[in-house]
Amino acid sequence: MNIEMVTVSIYGSWLCDSAQDQAKELLHELLHIPLSLIADYARDQINILCPTDEAARFNKTMLNTLAERHESATQDLTKAIYARFRQTAAE
Repeated sequence: MNIEMVTVSIYGSWLCDSAQDQAKELLHELLHIPLSLIADYARDQINILCPTDEAARFNKTMLNTLAERHESATQDLTKAIYARFRQTAAE
C-alpha cells in the first residue's frame, strides 16, 4: 500500500472560519492521509478474516467500529498536535 495522490477539497464556507479553526480542520484532513493506510489495511484484514458472505452482521459491526476508531484517532491526534503547535508558537 502506498499513497500516490491525495485530494483535499476546500469549500468557500471554510474561508469564513477563524484562522484557528481553519488550521485545525486542515490538520485534521491531512492526518487522515497516513491513518488511512492503517485503516485500509485493517479493513482488508477484516474482510479476509470475516467475509460478508459468512458473517455479514459481524463484518458490518467490525467495519463500523473501525470507521469510528479511525475518526476518533484522527481527532485525538489533531487536538494533541495542534495544542503542541500552539504551545511552541507561544514560547
